[in-house]
Amino acid sequence: MSNLIIHNFRLKNKRSSIKLESEMWQSFANICLYLNINKNSVLSYLAEYKDKHRDSYSDTTFTSFVRIFIVQSLAMTGSKASTELEADQVDLGQFVHSLMSRTLNPDRRRA
Repeated sequence: MSNLIIHNFRLKNKRSSIKLESEMWQSFANICLYLNINKNSVLSYLAEYKDKHRDSYSDTTFTSFVRIFIVQSLAMTGSKASTELEADQVDLGQFVHSLMSRTLNPDRRRA
């Protein structure tokens, strides 16, 4: 079993933290490299996205939300059939919306 590693980030000038397993952090770092966006920016965007869609994610912790993002990102970027984005043309908002809408709409998850 992996140890949890704490990472701090800023959200609206407020310090926050999240604990994930080292393997999750490594995957998250790889996703950030793919997106060409730093970890703090992605975490801040995810926190804002979750807050904006709080009705859909009311029973999901931020840590779980980040894990969902990681798994969905790996599924999208790892599958040639579902990769719709070129690394140099990635829009974070569009990427996150595309990934997270799959978790909200069961019909899209099967596609």
